[in-house]
Amino acid sequence: MKHDTTRAAAMAAIALALALASCGGPGVIAPAQAPGSFEKFETGLIYSDGSRWYVSPQEPAMGDRVSVKLRVPKAQTTGAALQWAAGSIEMVLTGAEGEFDFYQAELPPLTAPLAYWFQVRQARKTVYYSRRGVELKPPGDSYRFKLAPGFDVPDWMKGAVLYQIFVDRFRNGDPTNDVVDGEYMYDNWPAVKVDDWNALPDGSRTYASGSDRTREFFGGDLQGIIDKLDYLENLGIDGIYLNPVFVSPSNHKYDTQDYRYVDPHFGVIVKDGGSPIDPSRDPYWRSPTFGNSSVVNKDASLYITRTTSLENLEASNALMRTLVAEAHRRGMKVILDGVFNHVGSFSPWFDREGLYPDAAGELTAGPGAYETSDSPYRDWFVFNKDAWPRNEAYEAWYGFKTLPKLNYEGDPALAGTVLKIVRDWTAGADGVDGWRLDVAAELGTTPAYNQRFWRMFRDSVKDAKDDAVILAEVYGDSSAWLGGDQWDTVMNYDAFFEPVGFYLTGLEKHSYGFYADKYNDSRLFDGTLREKMAKLPWLSLETAMNQLSNHDHSRFLTRTSGFVDDQRPNKDLSPQSKADDGVNKGVLMQATVMQMTMPGAPTLYYGDEAGLAGFTDPDSRRTYPWGSEDKALLSFFKDIIALHKKYPVTSDGSYAPLWSVDKGVFGFGRWNPDTRMVVVTNNNPKDKTVNIPVRMIGALDGERFSRVFTSTQDGHDASPGGSATVAKGGLSVTVPAFGSVILVSLKEHAGPAPVDALRPAVAKAEWKDGSAYITFSVPMSQRLAAGAVAFSAPVAASYAWNGTTLIATPEGGAAGLSLTVKAGIASRDGGFGMKEDFTLAPGK
Repeated sequence: MKHDTTRAAAMAAIALALALASCGGPGVIAPAQAPGSFEKFETGLIYSDGSRWYVSPQEPAMGDRVSVKLRVPKAQTTGAALQWAAGSIEMVLTGAEGEFDFYQAELPPLTAPLAYWFQVRQARKTVYYSRRGVELKPPGDSYRFKLAPGFDVPDWMKGAVLYQIFVDRFRNGDPTNDVVDGEYMYDNWPAVKVDDWNALPDGSRTYASGSDRTREFFGGDLQGIIDKLDYLENLGIDGIYLNPVFVSPSNHKYDTQDYRYVDPHFGVIVKDGGSPIDPSRDPYWRSPTFGNSSVVNKDASLYITRTTSLENLEASNALMRTLVAEAHRRGMKVILDGVFNHVGSFSPWFDREGLYPDAAGELTAGPGAYETSDSPYRDWFVFNKDAWPRNEAYEAWYGFKTLPKLNYEGDPALAGTVLKIVRDWTAGADGVDGWRLDVAAELGTTPAYNQRFWRMFRDSVKDAKDDAVILAEVYGDSSAWLGGDQWDTVMNYDAFFEPVGFYLTGLEKHSYGFYADKYNDSRLFDGTLREKMAKLPWLSLETAMNQLSNHDHSRFLTRTSGFVDDQRPNKDLSPQSKADDGVNKGVLMQATVMQMTMPGAPTLYYGDEAGLAGFTDPDSRRTYPWGSEDKALLSFFKDIIALHKKYPVTSDGSYAPLWSVDKGVFGFGRWNPDTRMVVVTNNNPKDKTVNIPVRMIGALDGERFSRVFTSTQDGHDASPGGSATVAKGGLSVTVPAFGSVILVSLKEHAGPAPVDALRPAVAKAEWKDGSAYITFSVPMSQRLAAGAVAFSAPVAASYAWNGTTLIATPEGGAAGLSLTVKAGIASRDGGFGMKEDFTLAPGK
C-alpha cells in the first residue's frame, strides 16, 4: 500500500512539473523537487510575512493587484494555495534558493481590506499558514495576513530610533519662564518651583497629604531641548516624541488648558506681571479631599498674565516652530502628544477656575460651560444635572474633577475645532511630524463614534502632511483601529514592552508584583511574542513604538533589580532610595539589544541611556543627570543605535524566533536579501553555549557569521571579533552571563522571481478568417468572458476559449475593428494579471 501511495505522489509531482513547464512564460520554472515519497515535511520552515520581501506592493492603493510570496522547504510540497474568505488562487512555484522553494500568487484588485492565509499541500498532508504559524485548519481572523488598500505608513517611521522627552525634566534652557512658588493652586495645594535640578521628584508624602508630584516644576523647557539637539543627533536619534507641551497647570500637562498654544512656561514669557496667590485664602488649602475648584485661582494674576496673554502664547508657538525647524535641519522628526479625550478644568471651554472672566475675547468665544448653560461650549461636556452656575455635575475622566471628559457626540463643532487645531500644528515645513494619542480607545462614548472620529483625524493629519505618523496609546488588541483608515500604529505594550519586561525581570510595568512563572520562561516569551505580533498588521509592527521605559511606569533599569514596590499601591509611596539598588545593567543592555533588533521603532525614554533609575511616576520622571551620566552605559547606547542604523535588516527584515529551549536564553533572526542576522540573549548568571538552528533564516552549511556586537553584565564590545560557521544547520554561539551576542552574515541571496517576470503575456495575436486569435504565454483563467475584451466599436460577438487561446468572432465581420484585451485578466495559476492592456490592430 505504501508503495502505491509513493508512486501516486511521484506521478502527481511529475504531472505538476510538466504542467508548469508547458506554460513557457518567463520566470515560471518547473518544480525543483524530484519525485519522492514526501515522507519529510518540515512545516516549521514554511514562512511568509507582510514585509516588502513577501508582499508587493507592500502598501497597495485602491485597485492594485498585490503579489504574495510563500517560502516552503525544498522538494517537500505538491502545491500551495493563497486563500481568503471569498476565494482561493492556486500558487505558482516560481523558483528555488538554498533549501527553499518559493510559491507566488497575485490577489484580485483590492477594493476593500482583505485578510488572507496559505494552504500548503503534500501528498498526504495539508497544513495552513498564518501570522501565528502552521496550523491544521484555516486560521481565525485575528491571525490572518492583512492588506488594506490605501494604508500607507510613513517610511521614515519604519525602524526609526525615537527619543521620548518629559519636557519639565530634560533641561532648563530658559530660567526666565520658570513657574514660581504659589503661582496658582492645583488640587488644594500651590505650585512649587524646585531650585535643585538634581533633587528627586516629591515622593516623600502621599498625594492626599500634599505631595507636589503633579505641581512641582524643575524648569525644563523647549529651549533646553533646542540646546541639546546636537546631543540627540550624536546619539543617533531619528525623531523626538514630546510629552504634552500645550498650556496646562500640571507638570505632565495631560490636563490641557489650550490646545492652540504652547505653555509659556515651556516657551517664552514676553509679558509678565501680577502676583502669586495666597493659599491660606482658599478654604480647601491642605485638604486631603480632592475634587474642589480653587476660589483663589481667579486672582492668580501672575499665572493668568503668563498663560492668557497673546504675546506670550504666540512667542511660545514660534519657539515650538523653531524647535521643529532645528530638528528637521538635523534630520530628526518631532511627534506631539495629543490628549483629545478630555481637557483640563482650567480650559477656557470649561473655565472651572475662573481664569477667563470675559464673556468673549481673544481666547474664548464666550463663558465656560461650567459657568453657565448659555455657554457656547455647553454641549462639549456632559452635565448630569441642571445645576448652574458652577455646575459640578459633570462627567470627568476616571472621576478626576480636573479632567472634564469631552463630549464629541454632543456638538459636531467640537470635533471640527479639534481637527482644525491638529491640522494647523501639522501643516507646513515647520509643522510637526506626527501625533501620539493619549487614551485613544476611550475617546467618545461609543466604539462607533470613537472609530469615526479617528477616521476624521487621519484624514485631517494626512491632508496636512502625508507622511505624518499617527500612533496611539492602547492596551490589548488594537486591530480594530489598524485597518488603514485610523491609526498607523501603537505604543507597543502588547508585543514588546510587557513581554520583554516580564521575561527579563519578572516584574510588571509598575514594579508592583513579581511573576515567577513568566521570568526567564523562554518558551512562554516566544509564544507570547508570536501571539501578540500576529495581531498587529505588518506595517504597524514595523512602525510600532517599542519602549522599555516611559513616563507612566517604573524605569526598566529599576526593574532589573527584581525589587517589588508592593507598598506603592497601598500607601502611595515608593522607596526612592532603592530605585537603583541592586540593578543589573547587563539586563538593561540585553533588553536594549532586543529593542534595537526586533521589528519596530525603538524608543528611548530620556535618561535611560545615562543610567537614570526610578519607580513608577512621579519617580520615573527624574531630571536628566547632565554631567553625571553613566559614561559606559551612554557609550553602549550610542554603539547599539549605530549598529541598528548600519544594518537596515533591523528595520525592514523578516523576523523569526530561533531558540527558546534553554531557560533564560532566547535567540531570533532577522533577514532580507542582503543580510542575515542572529541575535541571542542570555539572562542567566553563567555563560551559555548554544547551537542555534539557522536554516529558518536561509543560512546554509559552511556560511560564516561574524560576531559584530557583544554585551556583558558589565559592558559591551562593538568591534567585530570572532566568527562562527554553520554546520548541520546550526550556529554554535557562546553568550556571556546576563549578556547578548549579535552575529551577521552578509552573503546575498536572490529570493523568488519578481512579479513582472510572472505576468502573462500575449505570445501571438492575429486576425484570421474574421476572428481574432489571442494566444497567451501561460494558461489563463477560464473565467474570461466578453467583459475581458473590448472591440473598438459596439458589436455583438461570440467567444471560444481553450485555456491558452481566446478566439473572438464579431458578427458582421472584423473589417476595421481592433480588439483590446484588458490587463486585469489573470493567469490560471497564481492569478497574475497582464502588465498592461494589449490591443490587436484592426483586422482586414
